[in-house]
Amino acid sequence: MLTTILRHTFPCSIAIIIAILLVFMSAQSAIVLLLGALLLLFYYLPKLTPPLIISTVSSFLFMYMYTLYFDEQNETQLHEDMQQFHVELNSLIQVDGNLATFQVKTLEENERVAVRLRIDSEEDQHLLKTTKVGEICHITGKLISPGPSRNFHGFDYEEYLYLQRIHWTLSTTSTEMSCEERANLLSWDRIHEWRLYALTVIDERFSEHVSGVMTALLFGDRSFIGVDVLTAYQDLGIIHLLAISGLHVGIVSGMAYYVLKRSGITKERSAEMLLVLLPVYAVLAGGAPSVIRAVTMTMIVFAAIRMHWRAFSVHNLSFAACVMLIVNPYYLFHIGFQLSFSLTFSIILSIHYMQQLRTKLLQSLFICVLTQLFSFPIIVYYFHTYSLWSLVLNIMYVPFVSVFLLPVLWGLFFVSFFSMSLMKFGDRLLEHVLQFIHHFFVSVQQWPTGWTAFGETSMFWVGLLLLLTTMMLILLVRRKRKLLMIVTVGYVSSLLYPLYSPYFSNETVITFIDVGQGDSILIELPRREGTMLIDAGGYLPIPIEDWERRKVAPDPGRQSVAPYLKARGIKTVDYVVASHADYDHVGGLFEIIEQFNVKTILYLI
Repeated sequence: MLTTILRHTFPCSIAIIIAILLVFMSAQSAIVLLLGALLLLFYYLPKLTPPLIISTVSSFLFMYMYTLYFDEQNETQLHEDMQQFHVELNSLIQVDGNLATFQVKTLEENERVAVRLRIDSEEDQHLLKTTKVGEICHITGKLISPGPSRNFHGFDYEEYLYLQRIHWTLSTTSTEMSCEERANLLSWDRIHEWRLYALTVIDERFSEHVSGVMTALLFGDRSFIGVDVLTAYQDLGIIHLLAISGLHVGIVSGMAYYVLKRSGITKERSAEMLLVLLPVYAVLAGGAPSVIRAVTMTMIVFAAIRMHWRAFSVHNLSFAACVMLIVNPYYLFHIGFQLSFSLTFSIILSIHYMQQLRTKLLQSLFICVLTQLFSFPIIVYYFHTYSLWSLVLNIMYVPFVSVFLLPVLWGLFFVSFFSMSLMKFGDRLLEHVLQFIHHFFVSVQQWPTGWTAFGETSMFWVGLLLLLTTMMLILLVRRKRKLLMIVTVGYVSSLLYPLYSPYFSNETVITFIDVGQGDSILIELPRREGTMLIDAGGYLPIPIEDWERRKVAPDPGRQSVAPYLKARGIKTVDYVVASHADYDHVGGLFEIIEQFNVKTILYLI
């Protein structure tokens, strides 16, 4: 029975994705995705049967109507005149200097709200760090409707919150918030409490670089990693290595399964126990879409072991996608969901071809190149740039993380509860290793030749590249060399289009960038004959106490101007002009000079 259901999920998952996209995306993008669906269905055509066709069409119709209904229900019951709130804390409180951010759920309206809280004292800061998920709080504050990005191509905070079913931000202070622990916490709240305890233990017992990577790889929290290191991971295209992937879940569940069997428990009972424990681990690991996908697929495998059924990987992946999208169609627009499913699908699709390669080195190289091809358009779409070092660093660093780093981190974490001396010894050794690696990453990230700016791309471009990449993979597996060459030429042409299209534009573009206090003006001449940036804003430094300092000081050059330049596909700035020496005009220019290739700096006296 399970095998029959799983065989139907592959085309059904495609139909579900198309249905969701048709609700939210433009017709242009939907056409490309529809062509991609037809291509994949053609790949699946030999196994198509009338029941399979009926289930696929039914899945499309059901998901289209369900997504419309789901989106219509995404409305707020709160209004801006409200000031008193009785809420439940349902996320960890992230404390950064004198700012705390977290999410709450109102008890009366049962609606989630994002909170930005200004901390008034060091004592309040310490109290917030010990506040637990599930506590009941009374907050007095002001509701603010999140607005769209203030600059073109900027981060749309309003859409980001909307996809989490959040419609308001609540501005308050620590003196206007009081919490009390609930007498009987629910089971899921207890798990969140365990997660907070584990994060606290890691932060207190381990050194800086070890604790940052450990919290990211074991519990899905990157907030303990330094901003410069985290930025290096992101810019170098290896940020996915700090996410809990299917490999991580597979290692954890495999180790647990082995220990249970070696303890004398039958494989059926071991599978049953893991079916209960894996959802708990998903919550402990932060519940990101990539974690849920990996846990769902692993649970299908253990269900098959328990019931003596046969499970197919591609159908496991499709079933996981169907379950997640039915629970929350907005998952489709999460970058973690997109990267997790696309990369896993590419590996599964090519597994037989990969096994024909002679050596493990060739197999590893093939997988790295394949995953880079599938992740490339998604990364460029969200970040507008791509690191030329991504492939090399993935080849070098992925085996280190999966084979060595992850098992060692789990071992050190458990050892810390039994032998502090042994833990300290391992921590010191690993700290030196990670400190060297992170210093190397930061150095490479700062090289001006290490990245390329593609500029803002469309969903049409992403869909087209994913379609052509899938075609190349299918043709490679089927050994259709002539067609493969033709499709490869089409892929390269499509890839280069955003890089060279500005050189054919006859328009002069002048943009006034919103940097808050101060000014910033970007001038782009026709056919990229020259670019000029006048000022970049800047926040005046204000004397504050040490506990109030944030990990990274606000900088409009880094937060507003640099992202806009990258979104315009600009890597080289011909002229940087400082209108005058006031910091609110030139403060942001230091970041621009550091990140971009600046040819000439002009200072107007």
